[in-house]
Amino acid sequence: FTRDVSANVMATENVPVPSAEELTSVATGGGRGGGEEQGTEGESRPHEVIKLKVTGFQLSAKDFNYQLEVEVGAEKKTITRQYNDLLWLHRVVSKNLEAGGNIVPPMPAPPPRVPDATVMKIGDHSRSLFGDQTEIPRLAMEGFLQALASHQYFSENHIVYSYLTREQLSDHDQHSASSLWTQFSKVISDYQISSIVEPDEHFSRCLKGVEKRTAALHTCSQDFARMCHSWQNFACSLMAVTEDMRLLGNNEESRNEQCARYCFKFAEGLEEDKEYSHAASLDSMTTIGFTFDLYHKYHEQVKEMLFRRLSKVQLLTIASQQLEKTRPDKRPIAEKAKEDAQKTLDRVSATAKDEYVHFQHEYTNQMRMRLQAYVEAQVTHCKRSLENINKLKSDLEAIL
Repeated sequence: FTRDVSANVMATENVPVPSAEELTSVATGGGRGGGEEQGTEGESRPHEVIKLKVTGFQLSAKDFNYQLEVEVGAEKKTITRQYNDLLWLHRVVSKNLEAGGNIVPPMPAPPPRVPDATVMKIGDHSRSLFGDQTEIPRLAMEGFLQALASHQYFSENHIVYSYLTREQLSDHDQHSASSLWTQFSKVISDYQISSIVEPDEHFSRCLKGVEKRTAALHTCSQDFARMCHSWQNFACSLMAVTEDMRLLGNNEESRNEQCARYCFKFAEGLEEDKEYSHAASLDSMTTIGFTFDLYHKYHEQVKEMLFRRLSKVQLLTIASQQLEKTRPDKRPIAEKAKEDAQKTLDRVSATAKDEYVHFQHEYTNQMRMRLQAYVEAQVTHCKRSLENINKLKSDLEAIL
């Protein structure tokens, strides 16, 4: 992408990208999920509407620094967060909090380190210089943060609220250690849960469907990326041939002036085809390619949510087994433990069902919209390419 700045200027002028609103609507629940209990890592707080926008990011020596515009009520401020800070927040949300049946938004990958660009600022010229290498990471992070802020269960947690709204963060090294231990504990619990047979037929079908779609989306994402890279390689090849044709035209003697004009005119046509190929690859990545990758990550989070519910099934099973073995004088305590486990399972199951239904609805709608956007973009590029070929044909004939 960075070999030819002028090509990127043309290729990124009309690239359709997912809006932040589209990313926010994906499996966030739109403020649902307030009924789950908060974990010990953060207390619940009154819900406030948080509006977030990622205005830019800079590549420092060690990390990426994101600039965020935050609006809470009438208060507006600009704060800075490092990628590692936000990564830690995602680990807290997905591992430490008792998320229950809520779907945790997936954490975006860090932005690519563009060669020869020690500082990258999002602004009027960012897409012209780097194409989707800055736009997609910015939109992905904005979508992740807005998903947390718009979901009542997550935004009411004090840790999440502080990370999204406070200008200065306190030292969280002591939390990081507990986060790592929780992550290690979760690996063990997932191994144990994976051996449990899901007693609920509805959730059993959900889990099987999610596992199949996760694998299929991952394969689609990789294959589509390879296809887009092929377009990019084709554009680079056209650029090389264009330079060769121009060089050939410059080396022609005066008696072969007509041949030189042929070479120059053909080079001009290849130049336009190169720009169309760049534009086609960018449109593909910002429509279907981005969507495949995003929903692959979201399906991983849905699967994790279903595993969390399965852990509640395991706790209920253990409580039932303990009740059968309990002595008569201890039965009231065991019965209360089983009753609490049943209530927790029912609450988590109800939230999980609502989240899953909402996620399926948004997944279907967003996939339809992005597929349609991809097809429309490709039709446009094909028409422009065909017009360019016909024009090139006419120009070459006119030289005769």
